[in-house]
Amino acid sequence: MGQLLPLLLGVRMSDPGGSAIEVPILGVDRVRETDALVPLGGTMEDPHGGGLVPIELGRAAVDGVTGEISPVCGVRIDAETKIVVPVTLSSKSSRTKSCGFGGDGLLDEDAVARRSYWRRQRQKEADVVESETALVHLLLDAEKEIDLTAVRDGL
Repeated sequence: MGQLLPLLLGVRMSDPGGSAIEVPILGVDRVRETDALVPLGGTMEDPHGGGLVPIELGRAAVDGVTGEISPVCGVRIDAETKIVVPVTLSSKSSRTKSCGFGGDGLLDEDAVARRSYWRRQRQKEADVVESETALVHLLLDAEKEIDLTAVRDGL
């Protein structure tokens, strides 16, 4: 498998439904047949009559089960229509800490990949600073003549 790249949740992409509206990436799903990761984002009807709008976390949406208007807490792919639909906090009785849109494990993997990337990046930067410091000391300590091969070796 290739290198893990951090997924930037919230980055915009074209609506996979074909509406030409830019929508935020709100999660990922794995295609079972190909084992490929697919970004999740889409559009929905505005519950206040504003037409087609991007699905965004916290935006009001009509809950598909209860019919109530409540905030979006995630997205999922509808099994029948194969389109991305919002997951909402449908009522006070069904609210939980996790809204269960199926991306918790993938979000954890994303966080681990990001921490690992930044740890490696900090180490690379520390190595560069160390090399530059050694080169500066070499140049400052040279009393008579600077040897270009020593400078090249210092790089």
